[in-house]
Amino acid sequence: MLHKNLTPADRHAPHSFEYANAAAREAATGFVTADINKQALQLDDGTYWRLTAITPTWVAVAAGGSGAWGDITDKPTFTGEVVGTAATIEQSIQALDVALTTAEYFPTALTVANNGAASYTGTVADLQVLGGTPVVLTEGGTFEFIIEWTGVTHFTAVHLHYRYYSVTTNSSHTVNLQIWNAVSSSWENMLAPVNNNSATMENVTWLTGDGAAYIDGTGKVLVQFDHGTGSSGNHRLEIDHVVLIDGPSLGSATVTTHAGLGGRSAADQHPMSAITGLETALAGKSDTNHTHAATGGSESFHPFLLIGA
Repeated sequence: MLHKNLTPADRHAPHSFEYANAAAREAATGFVTADINKQALQLDDGTYWRLTAITPTWVAVAAGGSGAWGDITDKPTFTGEVVGTAATIEQSIQALDVALTTAEYFPTALTVANNGAASYTGTVADLQVLGGTPVVLTEGGTFEFIIEWTGVTHFTAVHLHYRYYSVTTNSSHTVNLQIWNAVSSSWENMLAPVNNNSATMENVTWLTGDGAAYIDGTGKVLVQFDHGTGSSGNHRLEIDHVVLIDGPSLGSATVTTHAGLGGRSAADQHPMSAITGLETALAGKSDTNHTHAATGGSESFHPFLLIGA
């Protein structure tokens, strides 16, 4: 009968040896070279051991019992930083983001316009601390909440940690997240619209290439939450963290290198003028069908034999 056809009760155990305890295992004798890499079960604690030399020498395979991470031997050592009390996926991404960052710019001023008598709690300094006290704006009109940076020379991304929600019924208002384009002198959408009724903080990272288009002549950068129409005193804009990141450029709409352009191999993506000397080389060529005389004249045809390999 084939091994695969045996019932589980008739199949052999995954180990070749059994010992009552560590002392019995370490005192065992009679091993031969063919026994190397076979496993032994130690009965008192349920651990498995692999034979690596006939002396004998044993290496723990796995711990018995719960199989908890702390019970596993010879596991790799984690040398990174665990953010908070639990290494969640979001925290791991944030830690990686910090590791790749070469510089950060934190906002220097906050401005609210067209928000009636309502205002916000918190300060611009609160936006520098991830997971700290958030800035909370109570909606009082068709507001523009503007975040300002000064002294910026170069940045590659904008990162925000925020949420827009209602303290009562769900919100259906439109709020756009925008950045000021200093070249076109206009607001450019980063996220339009932002999500309504977010139960938890959301992360948005928007790539800017080299960021030059978004820095004015004085080093100022502006980002705003633009509330288009309507207002409700039950709606809140809560911002935890905002930062400009100057790190490795991951590309954006401002990519200028040919290798980084999407669709560069598609048809009609390369005009003749983009290839140096091509138009000049083709300018003297005939643009109509014509024939060459077999002999004589200024254009003589000389037959030749083409032999294929």
